[in-house]
Amino acid sequence: MKFHLNFSNDISLVYKLDTTVKSLPIWAMEISRMKVSDMCPINHKHSTNDASLIAKRIVRLYELADILNRELDVKIVKEPLTGEDRFNALNRMHIHFPNIHGMRYDKFLPLEEVASEYNDTIHWLEGEFRVTNGNMNFKMYMDFNKSGATKYYDINEDDFIKFNPAAKFGDLSLHYAQVGRHSKELLDAMDFDCPKDQFVPQTKFTGSIGLWFNRTPGYITPVMVEKFYAHWNNFYNKRGGKEFFGMEIDDPKMSFGYLHIGKLSEVKFKGNSLEFQTIEETEYIRQLLLANDITSFYVD
Repeated sequence: MKFHLNFSNDISLVYKLDTTVKSLPIWAMEISRMKVSDMCPINHKHSTNDASLIAKRIVRLYELADILNRELDVKIVKEPLTGEDRFNALNRMHIHFPNIHGMRYDKFLPLEEVASEYNDTIHWLEGEFRVTNGNMNFKMYMDFNKSGATKYYDINEDDFIKFNPAAKFGDLSLHYAQVGRHSKELLDAMDFDCPKDQFVPQTKFTGSIGLWFNRTPGYITPVMVEKFYAHWNNFYNKRGGKEFFGMEIDDPKMSFGYLHIGKLSEVKFKGNSLEFQTIEETEYIRQLLLANDITSFYVD
C-alpha cells in the first residue's frame, strides 16, 4: 500500500504505508476524499527559516489578537516575540485559543476562521523559532482539519503503543486533530503555562498528516535515547506528573510523540530518482520541496 504525492516542477514522492497500523484503512479512505484546495495554507510548510515571512506572520498574529480582543472581549497580551523569552511568550498567547474555542458556539462561530488562523500562526512561529536556534526540522503538513469536509475518527486501541517521539527524514505521521496541547508538544515548547484542562493527548485523527524532512540523523544511539527520555521524565515530574497529566508517564494513552503510518521510499525529480541518505542529499530535496507545491495525491 503506497501514498503518492506529486509536486510542481515534475517532483514526486512515494511513501510505503505501514499496514500494521490498525487506523490506516480509515485514514486512506479519508485522505482520498480530500483535495489540494482543502489544505490549510498557514501551517503547510513548517520550519522554513524564511526571515521575511516570519516578520509578516508576527505582524499578522498581533492583528489577529486585536480582532479577538475587540470582538470577543478576551485579553490577549501582544507580547514581544524576540529574545530568549519568545517561546514562553507564544506559550502564554496560545492559552487563549482553547478558551476561545470553548466559548458558546453562536459567539465563537463568526470568529472561527480568525481564531483558527491565530492558533496556526502560533504553532508555525514555534517551528520557525526552533530553526533559528539551529534545529532544521522542515516539515509539511497536509492539514484538512479546517476544510469543513473533515471527519474525525477514534484511533484504534492497538495503535497507542505505536506512538513514537522520534521523527526522522522521510517519516509520515498522522497530524494532531484536537484542540489543546499534546505531551510531545508541551515538552518541545517547555510549556509550563498550559492549564491542566488544555492538555489533550491525541485520541482522534482525520485525513491530515505530517511529512518530515528534518536533519535528525538516520541513526539513534542508546545514549541519545537515554538522554531524551531523561529529559522527558524530568519535564513530566516538574510539570506536575500524574496530577497534571492524569496518567503515568508510560501509559500508552499518553500518545507521546507521533503515530507514524509510512516511510518515504522514492523521490523523483524530472524523471530521475534521488537518493536521500546523506545530509547533502536530504538538503537538496528540502530545497526542492520548499520551492514547489503539491499538485495532487492518492493512495493505491
